[in-house]
Amino acid sequence: MENEGRVDPYQMTGSVINLAAALALLDGDRELFDELVSVFLQECPSQLASVRDAIERQDPNSVRRAAHLLKGSVGAFGANPAADIAARMEKRGLEQDLAGAAADLPKLERALECLQDGLCQFQ
Repeated sequence: MENEGRVDPYQMTGSVINLAAALALLDGDRELFDELVSVFLQECPSQLASVRDAIERQDPNSVRRAAHLLKGSVGAFGANPAADIAARMEKRGLEQDLAGAAADLPKLERALECLQDGLCQFQ
């Protein structure tokens, strides 16, 4: 058997990914899910860099926009911790709370790292 000893990532539980919710959004289309994973893994570093750059430039509108984009990207995977942090950062940008956004950045980086590690199982 070719797949003997290989773990099927679609059967895994306890991940940072809510696979059931993600697949429900896609009408159970695992091929589309795999494609979204691939795109996200390519785009996530630049999306995170946009958030980081906006904080460094002290640009609350850019923090809001970049965090909003990232929130949508991680939300597609049911990744609530990362989505929650991105939503909080989006709100901080709206409220011009750049110190709060900067404080949230390491949390967002850790949550995204966990998400990316989880999604790599589908590659």
